[in-house]
Amino acid sequence: MSTIPPVSREMLTWIGDYPILRNRTVAISLFAVATISVGLVGLLLIGLAVGDGNYEFVAQLLKIIGGIWLGFLLMLFGIGAVFFGGKMPMEVIIDERGVIQIQRSDRAKFANRAAMIGGLLVGGARGFTAAGAGMLAASRESEGFEYGDLRVVRGNARTGEIRLKDDWHTVMQIFAPAEHYDEAMRRIESGIAEAGESRLARTDIPSATKVLVSLGAVIFGAFLLAGFPLSIPIPGLLILVAITIATIVIRPEWRPIFGWVTAALVAVGVVMAFQVAPPMLSEPGAGLVLGIQLLALGLFLLFGVCAGLGVFNLQTGGRGTRS
Repeated sequence: MSTIPPVSREMLTWIGDYPILRNRTVAISLFAVATISVGLVGLLLIGLAVGDGNYEFVAQLLKIIGGIWLGFLLMLFGIGAVFFGGKMPMEVIIDERGVIQIQRSDRAKFANRAAMIGGLLVGGARGFTAAGAGMLAASRESEGFEYGDLRVVRGNARTGEIRLKDDWHTVMQIFAPAEHYDEAMRRIESGIAEAGESRLARTDIPSATKVLVSLGAVIFGAFLLAGFPLSIPIPGLLILVAITIATIVIRPEWRPIFGWVTAALVAVGVVMAFQVAPPMLSEPGAGLVLGIQLLALGLFLLFGVCAGLGVFNLQTGGRGTRS
């Protein structure tokens, strides 16, 4: 029997300032927005340059992409510091079903929509990057999780920070004022504990994670097809991408087998490619391009080894704990 008292059916709510610059979750989100937005465009540009055989330009292109990424990231943090004063007003609602967090900043909503509209009107790589950032930010204006979707809650009474986690990572971070912190932690702990009594243990990767990793496999697979110095047959690369995706979506008990097959396919393919048709590195920039290709192949190898070791197979879900 659980010793945690049942969650109250009365709603607990407050509106408070959500720190932006000192917030780890926000910083990670901004980093992800900048990296995904700029990275996808950069990956396409590198692929086009390599496809034209312009290896020498890749080094300069990497510097340009890196500069755009850094500038875009600093711009996002600068907007948070100047436009919003380093804080974001957020409303938090805790009830018998779960936790909801709603953005209460008209400035933020206006900026998100302006980024989307302006980016689409401008067009081009930078325009679509801004539009993508606006859409990602708009999707976070209101978010909520039911207790059945959560596994662990961690709190820091000194800062008022409360982090809600699923099997994998922190999915929401809220800040409770001192007068609400203890009650908020109690309610969330109780809700997770009650939901856990009827919740089946999750043993597989969440579907959203599968979709994102599968998309990454397709993108990197297409990237590797762009005529790199190391000649790997296109059918072999297609098989690599296919078996990687199969490793992601397969039943958990089969995932280690598929993972080791993925790792073996990468290792054998690279060794055979070096033996059958060693890359010609006499052309300027070819060595750098080969390094990028091997790095991408290394990600497939790392994924296969981790899947083979069972890293991605979830264990039974835990209950809320307080720290």
